[in-house]
Amino acid sequence: MLSAEIVSQAIERMSLLSFFPPASAWPALAELIRDMCWSDEQVEWLSRRAIKQWSKWEGPRELRALFCSRFPPRDGEEADSALPQFSEGYPSEFPQIAPPIPKQLTAGEASNDAELQQILSNLSAKDSMNGAPPVLAPTPVPRPSLKEAEAALAEARAPRKSPEQIQAEIEMLQLALAARTAREPAA
Repeated sequence: MLSAEIVSQAIERMSLLSFFPPASAWPALAELIRDMCWSDEQVEWLSRRAIKQWSKWEGPRELRALFCSRFPPRDGEEADSALPQFSEGYPSEFPQIAPPIPKQLTAGEASNDAELQQILSNLSAKDSMNGAPPVLAPTPVPRPSLKEAEAALAEARAPRKSPEQIQAEIEMLQLALAARTAREPAA
């Protein structure tokens, strides 16, 4: 239920507009507002919005169109603005603020932030690639001759020695080394 006092204050507020209806028409205007609005907050919004959008009283139909630009009317009777300046609808109360367009970077720049750009410039001056040692080509791997490849293949195909055979060879080599050491004069 709408407050009669809020509706009355809204009508008085809108009476600031040029060509506003005389006080004798205010009861009919109050009835129109009660038919459209669901809450006291909507009544206050409507009167303040009318003052902001119009330089003169535009009539009850345009008041309904203004209300319908934000809220569905309680009585279900929708209306669009008939005013040429609002043929696309009333402007939003909350205009979209476009984000700032970032500065286009020029050659040699890495950031729009001046401080960061200075740091990057200082770093790149210290780590300049000018005067860097030349990149060497990879060293080619020597390829074995045909004879060496065949010998390696034959060795790979040769039967493997058992662990006992390997142990016996090690023992023989150790004995030969010991005998040789015993024959050599001490220095």
